[in-house]
Amino acid sequence: MNLKNPIIKGALILTAAGVVSRLAGFFYRIFLSRTLGDSQMGLYQLSFTIAGFCYAFCCGGISTAISRYVAQYPSDRRRTLAVGFLFSFVLSVPASILIYVNASWLSTFILHEPDCASLIRYLAFSIPFTAVHGCINGYYLGQKKASLPAVSQLIEQFTKIICVYCIWKVQSQNRLPLTPTHAMLGSLVSELISVLVMFIFMKLEPKNPARTPVLSRRQTARNIFGMAMPLTLNRVILTFLQSAEATLIPFMLCVYGMTKDSALATFGVLTGMAFPFVLFPQSVIQAISSMLLPEVAGARSSQHQLHLQNTVARTLSFSLLIGILCTGVFTTYGHLFGAAIFHNERVGYFIIVLSWLCPFLYANNTLASTLNGLGKTGITFTFSMISTGIKIAFILFLIPRFGILAYLWGMLAGTVPETFLLYRAVKKETGLSISVYQTVIRPIYAMLLAIGIAYFADFCLLSRLPLSGFPEDLICCVLIAAVYLAAAGSGLRKQPAAESAGNSPDNA
Repeated sequence: MNLKNPIIKGALILTAAGVVSRLAGFFYRIFLSRTLGDSQMGLYQLSFTIAGFCYAFCCGGISTAISRYVAQYPSDRRRTLAVGFLFSFVLSVPASILIYVNASWLSTFILHEPDCASLIRYLAFSIPFTAVHGCINGYYLGQKKASLPAVSQLIEQFTKIICVYCIWKVQSQNRLPLTPTHAMLGSLVSELISVLVMFIFMKLEPKNPARTPVLSRRQTARNIFGMAMPLTLNRVILTFLQSAEATLIPFMLCVYGMTKDSALATFGVLTGMAFPFVLFPQSVIQAISSMLLPEVAGARSSQHQLHLQNTVARTLSFSLLIGILCTGVFTTYGHLFGAAIFHNERVGYFIIVLSWLCPFLYANNTLASTLNGLGKTGITFTFSMISTGIKIAFILFLIPRFGILAYLWGMLAGTVPETFLLYRAVKKETGLSISVYQTVIRPIYAMLLAIGIAYFADFCLLSRLPLSGFPEDLICCVLIAAVYLAAAGSGLRKQPAAESAGNSPDNA
């Protein structure tokens, strides 16, 4: 592995920051779940559907466009960032005002939870800062400089945790409870501080020798607008559907027969505990995918087709390798994780069911990032729409009959077809070819072997040691991972990346 390779170096930096950040956030969620309670945690999670919609509208497409064109036109990078800032500012400030003024209406008629109004008002203040944060992240990722986004991610996470912890201590001394509003205040403060830190770092950034811009201001604005507008429209529509998906779950659980508090508690357990736990290993995949987009854009603009195929093939193979590992570990020990970490049996059940999504979700990150880097954002939007539509159909028609289990089925039914559609599109665009044996069959065999060895070791050795419960299970998980990676990891090096050398432009 060449650590001087920008995509590998950047992915390692983002991975390290992502793992530390998610680990801290993981324990933070445990703290919130135990302090707020399941139903209050549900309110907290539900309010973030508005935040996701606003981010998609104000920055989602602009950030991706900045990243792509900074990679494609390095000499114009400052101008690209300035234009992106302008577009984002024009969108985020009016959106923030509208959300704040209409918080009561949104909480009552959109989320069907009037208690979310105060949370939405705090979210409204954070919208401009989130938009600025996204633009700067796109700027640095486009240069394949992952250090500042990584640092800002850590600062944001730890500031939020410290802020909420301090509020909790004050509330405890006054014998008052911690509320979701306090947690949202911590998120607002952390976003503000992380943006200030990013501006300070940008001011301290050494200036490179002046280079003649390739594009005029008008051309830069046209490029950013041309890519960001359809991408933003796509993401707004998709986020709207995903927000509808999230708000419908508690409502349809009430139709199923649950009380309002029970429905919110179930929603909070699923989205605030189980799903983040299953997605925790995805920090590695997301880091690679973030660096993959500018790498793909640069490779396509330079006509390095063979390099593009190699990069995508190895990244996809790695995503599937980690996904299959997570499926095996979570399926085998999910119930124990739920009981030991969250003290909630439902969390363990959700982890087991959601674990089957891991290979598909992780692969989708890589495939979608590749298509976005190639400028094929409409394709990823269409496939995401299909997936979300399937999940909404399960929510509307099957949750009233089967409860929350129907939503878990719907996630699997929507994610699997999306993976195959994305793979076909990437193969068509890049000529990508991977070995099914090396990337799927061999890892599955390796996982079965690893689980068998772990059970044998537990029965013959670990059960005789003065260990019990979670420590014993954790040792088994480490043993499974070690055996699995030793047996299946070598297949990653043998993975053929291109169908033939003839796909190279030189041989065209």
